[in-house]
Amino acid sequence: MPSVKIAILYLIAWVVVPSTFYANEPSTFRNGSRTVWLEFNGTSNTRDAGGYLARDGTRIKKGLIYRSDRLAALTETDCILLRNTGVRAVIDLRSDGEILDVPDPACLTDFARYIHHPIVIRSLSTYEEIYIDIVTTFAPSIKEVFHRIADPGNLPVLYHCTAGKDRTGIITALLHVLLGVSRDDVMYDYLLSLDAGYWVEASWLQAVLDLVDQEGGIETFLLNREVDLVAQNAIREHLLEDASCIEGWEFD
Repeated sequence: MPSVKIAILYLIAWVVVPSTFYANEPSTFRNGSRTVWLEFNGTSNTRDAGGYLARDGTRIKKGLIYRSDRLAALTETDCILLRNTGVRAVIDLRSDGEILDVPDPACLTDFARYIHHPIVIRSLSTYEEIYIDIVTTFAPSIKEVFHRIADPGNLPVLYHCTAGKDRTGIITALLHVLLGVSRDDVMYDYLLSLDAGYWVEASWLQAVLDLVDQEGGIETFLLNREVDLVAQNAIREHLLEDASCIEGWEFD
């Protein structure tokens, strides 16, 4: 279990912030052009991780990378909607115990490959320490996830944990940094979990971003976790598109 400090943070989040803030309803974030939310009945934090401006006048393609909280409560209608996105692979980042307690619905295997690469949230003093532990102790899972994303046969792909904010948030942030998304937009996307009703703080992710910089940048950071340059370049090739001709985008 997280420390007392972290438990208090969660308590404050639920008690102090109005309940309407946590409702799974449309908001300025959900309806904005920057982020597409998948409004399932059985999840509250499922969204397209694409759409952001990236490196050298490119943009991350929409409809190829989805991030989510747990899928166990997906309804039959939700499964049909998810199938309609074209998702070919679902990557489950949860531990064996979490999956045993709350497995993904069987309907997923009707249209998607189920892949398990566990990342365990271990009991440490702060969430900053937990995040650093995720990208060090569980580097092998990070490697596998990135190699799965590099394989076009797995696209579109959806990856998820329990709340879709910590493990999923870290994977998304690293992916965004690799693709050349600005740090402001990396943090913006991470903090959208607040809009879904899950408490996060910028300092938690910043600890990982600082480590990326300390290790010499994202390419070296991923190389240190055995995500080779072939995989890194494949991810860029498959997920980026020219943004200069996309309506609504302006460049200096």
